[in-house]
Amino acid sequence: MNKTLLSIALLGASTLPALADHPPAAEQGGRLAEAHGHRMELVTRGAALEVLLKNEHNQPMAAAGYSGKAVVMAPGGKAEVALSPDGTKLTGSLPAGTELAATILVLKASDGHAMSARFPALQPAEAPPAAVVAQGKAVYDANCVACHGANLQGQEGWQSQPPAGADKLAPPLDATGHGWHHSDLQLAESIRKGADPMPPFAGVLKEQEIQAVIAYFKSSWPAATLAQQPKTAGAAVQPVATGASGHHAGH
Repeated sequence: MNKTLLSIALLGASTLPALADHPPAAEQGGRLAEAHGHRMELVTRGAALEVLLKNEHNQPMAAAGYSGKAVVMAPGGKAEVALSPDGTKLTGSLPAGTELAATILVLKASDGHAMSARFPALQPAEAPPAAVVAQGKAVYDANCVACHGANLQGQEGWQSQPPAGADKLAPPLDATGHGWHHSDLQLAESIRKGADPMPPFAGVLKEQEIQAVIAYFKSSWPAATLAQQPKTAGAAVQPVATGASGHHAGH
């Protein structure tokens, strides 16, 4: 990657308007950014770093033909992580302790076009006590596992609309679902009142049990996902709109 391209990314070019016609979705619980019509999702799980790309129509883009780096603003200085295609994503390995650090992605396509985006640092979320998580697992196993799965994976095909008259499918409760888009208050209210196809659990579960089961499935979320979860009912997850010259069209 040439120094000029990296300098453009570090300076941060003009901010672009959000693509309102296709609402952003962080499908893997990562951080979102927009760069010249493209959308990037940065997923960090411990030492693993993944980048997923979407085009201006919010459709997944193949990672083949792209290369680049992630410039991670780690404590004590920046670290550069090489990214290489791996199926539908670009992957790399993070330095220890940098999962929530501010990061700049600089990508280059095989035809020479480039794009970049910056992702702000995230504040770590406070982990619940282990005893609360253990209680939540017991509540989950007794009340939720039949629909949401032993590994919080939900029912297969949950994203598709079922045939008319058929029951809706239970979504995953891990970071691949949309639970992290809602605050704990909203999650608890959904459990109390029910949400098709889930029956209401008010009067079935004590309030402490509801909070514990939320703590249990949140314990599976990556640190970056936990840090992005709204803390209040009205909050929303929004992408950061940034970009550098070199819009790559045709996807």
